[in-house]
Amino acid sequence: MKKYLTLLLLILPVGAEDFLDPSHFLQDESCIELYRTIKDSDCIKESYNLLRGANVKVGLSLAKQTMKIEDVETETTLANMEGDFIFAPFYSLATRKSFFHDSNFGYEFGLTYSSSYALNQSINDGKAVEDLGSYSAINMMAVSPTLFYAYGARDATPKKYTAFGIGMGVGYAQVRGTAYVTENLDPATPCGNAVANFQEGSRASIDAVRASCDQIKYNESGFGASVRVILEGRWNALYASLDLNSVILAHDPAYKYSPANTVVTFAYIIDINP
Repeated sequence: MKKYLTLLLLILPVGAEDFLDPSHFLQDESCIELYRTIKDSDCIKESYNLLRGANVKVGLSLAKQTMKIEDVETETTLANMEGDFIFAPFYSLATRKSFFHDSNFGYEFGLTYSSSYALNQSINDGKAVEDLGSYSAINMMAVSPTLFYAYGARDATPKKYTAFGIGMGVGYAQVRGTAYVTENLDPATPCGNAVANFQEGSRASIDAVRASCDQIKYNESGFGASVRVILEGRWNALYASLDLNSVILAHDPAYKYSPANTVVTFAYIIDINP
């Protein structure tokens, strides 16, 4: 609240015409002094040092998701979603690579946005994979610390390297979708019988599963975490990576959701304060 009151006091004495005229501030000694104070502050210096060598990556990813849904009480698997590789936008902000002493081992921190989808469902313990009209979608914004080994990043061409790393992500996640309960069924029930007799690609079999099996609908958001293994390479402004990650989500009282992703990324790198 205090900073908003201060800003209001700074603006109020300035007339509307002066406020719209940038030259007014350049001629005002108090504004110049304020600018110098902010520029020379320790806060700005720390922020500048943090961003020195950082980069922004913008591109496309090919993401394939699998999703296991379990009953929390019995710990039995109820459904498995199987995705295909689907294009999705990719954005990330990463700090510069920092190394341990003179080695090629190091660490970096990143802020990433990712999304993935699964549109097919595994039926009867993977004996068939079919589009039942069910789906799983995950969006996640996370802070991602990573430990890595980088080959070529410390020589005369630091913008050309290959790196292998392990890391994690912690942030906000949203998972939503639907699934039919098609696993660990009693074959004597109508759903168990429909699944046992399922013929892949048969319209009648698909309709039988939909008509007789229970459907789970979910839309959960909140804390999310991921464990990841990544292989990446950079060639000047071009970037490519292979990322395998398993996501841990806050789940509702009835179901546990366990998604995993295989992500291939192609991006353009924009360096900040190189």
